[in-house]
Order: sequence, then structure tokens, then C-alpha cells
Amino acid sequence: MFQEPEDFLLAAFAIVWTGVTFLLCKQFIGMDFSGSLKVTIATGVLLAALFVAWQMGVWHKWFLPLIAGAFVACWYPLLDWIAIKKHLPQGVAANTPIIFNAPWYASWTFKLSLTAAVIVAGFIWLFFKKKKV
Repeated sequence: MFQEPEDFLLAAFAIVWTGVTFLLCKQFIGMDFSGSLKVTIATGVLLAALFVAWQMGVWHKWFLPLIAGAFVACWYPLLDWIAIKKHLPQGVAANTPIIFNAPWYASWTFKLSLTAAVIVAGFIWLFFKKKKV
């Protein structure tokens, strides 16, 4: 591990990507700290797993749609945060529990359908790309 220059570059890229993910969530989107941390940790764990897979040589182009679906899954807390933000009354403390029916975009059915659509689209893209060659 870390014997080639590419190893350092990919590790640095993963660290920068994880940091930019946190800044994007916290500063630009305005998510709360716990939601930003969930997205950042999920992205960091996924990038670490991808780095280890690349190091071990178990990388294959057919993994790309699955990786894209996993990145979509990393952003599930954003959909929850948007739903909570719209239903949270003004002046309620951040740690106050609230109970409400989640809108369609925060349901697990939509989240899993979105992930499945990304994965299927990725495999279709790879299939037609392979047909052209």
C-alpha cells in the first residue's frame, strides 16, 4: 500500500472529496451538523472501500453502476433533512422529537427506486458502450 505515486494521489483525492462533501452539505446546502456528518461519513466509508478494492486489484468496470448507486445512497440524509425542514415549526429546539408522515421524496420506496434507476441506467450505458466497440 502506498508504493506508487497513484496511491498517494487517490488517497489525497478521497480525503479532499470527503472534505468537500462536508462543506457542500453544511455551507452551501445548509444541512444541520448531524445530517452533514451522516453524508460525509457514508461518503468517506465508500471512498475508503473503493480505495482498498483498487489496491487489492479487484476493480472491474461493471462495478461502476453499483458505485454510482452507492453514492446516491450516501445522500439519503439530504432527502430526510429536506422533509424535516419543511415540517419543523419555527422556534422548535433542534433536539425536540417530531413525528410526521414523510413526503414521497423521503420515503424508502422513492430512495430505493432512485438508487435502482441509477444502477440500471449505468448498466444500460455500459451495455450500449460495449456494443459500439
